[in-house]
Amino acid sequence: MWIVGISRGRNGSVALLRDGRVVCAIQAERLTRVKGQVLSLDGDADIVTRCVRYCLEAAGIDYENLSAVAICTARHIPSLTHDRINDLIGGFVPV
Repeated sequence: MWIVGISRGRNGSVALLRDGRVVCAIQAERLTRVKGQVLSLDGDADIVTRCVRYCLEAAGIDYENLSAVAICTARHIPSLTHDRINDLIGGFVPV
């Protein structure tokens, strides 16, 4: 089972796990070169999408291989719907 985990906020990051083991992880600042890069889930999805794509490419898989998306956030985000999550990761994840 492949799971992508997204940690939002300052120093945001994305991790890709397979059967409970980390396969790849990256902090957003590594791609943007902005120290303490904020990873927003209710704003522009470009940075989140780039981080997810980086992890998927490093593992040699595609969006269709994902079983789940886990999101770590300190607050409730009403706009975070299934469709919005698909926009964020740049692919389709089944319900």
